[in-house]
Amino acid sequence: MKEARLIQDGSVCQGDFVDGIDTVEQLRNVERQNCHLFPHNCPVRRQEGPFCIAKAGQQVARYVSQLGTTIEAELIDFDREAPMPLRGYFDPTIEEPGDATTDRKEVVERVGKWAEKVLGVNSLDAASHNRVYVGKGVGSSGVLAGSVKDEETGAWMHSCGTRLAAVTVSHPLHLRAMPLAGFGEVRSEEVPFCPSCQTKPSPNGSIWYIEDVEAEENRRLRDIGENDS
Repeated sequence: MKEARLIQDGSVCQGDFVDGIDTVEQLRNVERQNCHLFPHNCPVRRQEGPFCIAKAGQQVARYVSQLGTTIEAELIDFDREAPMPLRGYFDPTIEEPGDATTDRKEVVERVGKWAEKVLGVNSLDAASHNRVYVGKGVGSSGVLAGSVKDEETGAWMHSCGTRLAAVTVSHPLHLRAMPLAGFGEVRSEEVPFCPSCQTKPSPNGSIWYIEDVEAEENRRLRDIGENDS
């Protein structure tokens, strides 16, 4: 995710949101390109519009950065509260003002894409690319500390606006008294991660040590009994 100062103070009109450039310091060493309508031919200042999708996307991104909410949550507010100008919305990077749309659903979707660009997150969705994480989030450490759980679906939404995904990580069990003595057993856990902000964890976990085989077998039998009850 890009630096908060860049998100707040950068300008979509002056091409400040470059892929791979995440800080104001990095931006100083990059050649940028102004919007072809900036500053004198921009129609956004006119009351009847059209309005700029890129600028609307940056405003959504600013709210996400300032308030610690999600793109999804801010788009709901945008859809409910943002006015629809007579001449609609347009994206100056791919179309002219005369090509603006008044289709609210399309506008909201495209504003969301620009918010992702300003924030510097990838438009990956856990549901379509990975298995959605619906764990309890005990301790709420790591990526869960910056995420909010949807109590209705059980899914977790990261602060960047991406649903958390899960990977099953298997840890080989070794005897503590004999560090190199594995006995063919593994213990698995569901590990959450953000597909946009993090690399997918390896399913091959680290070694977990136990005191003795009998104690581990008793624990496994208790888990089976609890799951069956």
